[in-house]
Amino acid sequence: ILTKQDEITKTYNEKVKQNEELKVLDKAKDKFIALISHELRTPLSAMVSTSEVLNMNLVDSEEQKSEFIQTIYDQGQYLLEIVNDILDFAKIRSGKIDLYVGETNIQNLIGECITQFTSYADEKNVIIKTNTDDNFLCYYDQTRLKQVISNVMNNAIKFTKSDSTILLELSSDDS
Repeated sequence: ILTKQDEITKTYNEKVKQNEELKVLDKAKDKFIALISHELRTPLSAMVSTSEVLNMNLVDSEEQKSEFIQTIYDQGQYLLEIVNDILDFAKIRSGKIDLYVGETNIQNLIGECITQFTSYADEKNVIIKTNTDDNFLCYYDQTRLKQVISNVMNNAIKFTKSDSTILLELSSDDS
């Protein structure tokens, strides 16, 4: 039988432990907010600075104007992807994410992702190569797998030295 003092001590220790766990979670939240703020600021800054140039009519040609408009569009799409990723994360945490799985040739998805990152790779002088079968059928959720591949591609390019090659390889385990 626990004495009143033992109960108080036990409760106090539990509260100290909960407080430490809350501090860890609070630090993780702060880190997450800082990371997201940085990720959001980059495309927003590109959009604002590019639109300022257009607004001040400081373009040299219609071609350059078109490039600037494309930059704003691309950065807007990227920003939308980030916001959607945040919303998806919230859905995952609440257990309310829907998956739409179907059998599809993954080669098309890989091609889209490579196209999406070609200019970024070119900026860093990184070559993207693939090694996949032409007819690689898989069961997957196209939206979610594209997110995964895009995140992997983005990180691969970001953390690869210039004048390097990234190899995206798919293989099957038909055992």
